[in-house]
Amino acid sequence: MIKLIDLLKEYNNQGPSNPEVYILNTKTNKVILSSMEEVQKISNLIYDMGGGETSLYDAYNVVIVDNMDENEVLKGILNTSNAEKKLYIKYNLEKPYLFPQSNKIIASQVVYHLKNVEGFAQTINDSLKSGGSIQFNSDIVTSNDKKFLTSLKELGFYVHDFKEQNDGGVLFLKRSKPSTLIITPFDKEYKKPKENYSFQGYDGENHNFKTYKELKLYFITYVEKLFKKHPYFYTKDFLSGKETGKWNKNQLKDYNPWSETYGNSLEILSYNMKTAYDENKKPFPIFRNFKISHDLDK
Repeated sequence: MIKLIDLLKEYNNQGPSNPEVYILNTKTNKVILSSMEEVQKISNLIYDMGGGETSLYDAYNVVIVDNMDENEVLKGILNTSNAEKKLYIKYNLEKPYLFPQSNKIIASQVVYHLKNVEGFAQTINDSLKSGGSIQFNSDIVTSNDKKFLTSLKELGFYVHDFKEQNDGGVLFLKRSKPSTLIITPFDKEYKKPKENYSFQGYDGENHNFKTYKELKLYFITYVEKLFKKHPYFYTKDFLSGKETGKWNKNQLKDYNPWSETYGNSLEILSYNMKTAYDENKKPFPIFRNFKISHDLDK
């Protein structure tokens, strides 16, 4: 059986052994070969390592480092940012390298693509100024992520801040020790916070339950009563985050909270109820304060 994590390992020693520097101009849609001297000119230098597909940073001082084709990176920038031009370093991230030292390095959703994570940790260590910081982001906990963070710890880096995200999180690391030890999902000592089985009704009243099953049963009955007068509700249609001007017509029966094959139906329904409109395309005020808290693992 093919594991998901094996499909994610897409780097496979791709990319040049010697860095290639490009200026990507979104105004002229041109790719211009440059040199490392252009990188050395930048003050407050930040590397976005592995950001070739999803670089969201407009600033010129945030330099992308990845193994992708430079023309594909340009297309990605056109889709995800408003930058007029960006610097891109094309390189094989599997191999350690000393880049011009930076003030910060962003390693977002990239480590689980790599095999030589120790080499990548060495690249980060060598390419960071003494007072620099690392922003590590991974929304899943893999053995490679753990190995990478262990390598950084051996190189003298410590977690100074942590923000939980899905099953992983965003970690901010520096070489100095923090005043208190921060435990993250990537550590053995980490314990997942206990979920609150409750939801707040349209009238602001809180309903609490001992188990998720009890919550689901009560929630279904509660919603069915609300929709007896309004069998249909409407939600705005979006495409790439923008309204299309169209409407989606929904029925309560479209959501089966007991069957969560394609995501948690309670979560989807509770969200849509907040943004629901009646047949006259007027908001349902009774849903204004509606929210639900539940454990997705139960």
